[in-house]
Amino acid sequence: MIHILTDSCADLNQELLERHKIRSIPLQIFINDKNYYDGELTSQELFSLVSQTGQLPKTSAPSIQEFINFFTPADRGIFIGISSQLSATIHASRLAISELTNQNIQIIDSLSLSTGIGMLVLKAADLRDAGWDIDDIAVSYTHLTLPTIYSV
Repeated sequence: MIHILTDSCADLNQELLERHKIRSIPLQIFINDKNYYDGELTSQELFSLVSQTGQLPKTSAPSIQEFINFFTPADRGIFIGISSQLSATIHASRLAISELTNQNIQIIDSLSLSTGIGMLVLKAADLRDAGWDIDDIAVSYTHLTLPTIYSV
């Protein structure tokens, strides 16, 4: 089976992850001198911390070792992550893949965040479930273009 993998910035809830057999690796959140994995705090708790401390949270990509551990059970898969223009997540995932020898994991830079990533990940799961192979799914993403928005 082709594993569909993403990061927590895809904002897919546990029900969607389970229903579509998708695995997600959490980014880390730093606020109030504490480190949390994305998902450990509810949105309300995070907003409360921001209000109490006056600090905005900072995020950090998973480490290379965390990615190695995340990728190891997946002999074949596609990882779709937060835009490389916004995070070091894609870079760390590529470094992790270079350390692994028996995995066929395609890395896709979503060039997006949040719902944009989630939609791409769900589509990849649909294509996998329709019988597409790993290379066809990965190549299909090279044909996607992001819309240009012009201000009038």
